[in-house]
Amino acid sequence: MKSNATTPNQGEHLIAYAYPSSPRACRLKRGKAGCYVVQTASQETPLATYPDALALAQSLGTAPQRWSMDHPLNARFLNH
Repeated sequence: MKSNATTPNQGEHLIAYAYPSSPRACRLKRGKAGCYVVQTASQETPLATYPDALALAQSLGTAPQRWSMDHPLNARFLNH
């Protein structure tokens, strides 16, 4: 079951990282390498790199959900 804290609302997106062999990476067929995931209220899209995930999120025209990697308050945690 998904947590309401991490499920984006309509008009929001969430960029997260799924570690190799994690349940999410395995479900998205990326279990060996891991992936970045762009999640909206209705779908999840796995991508190989953070720049790819960021480009997709920006193309959606949605706002970053609070726990998204690209939310302005999280910028200090990124090392890319």
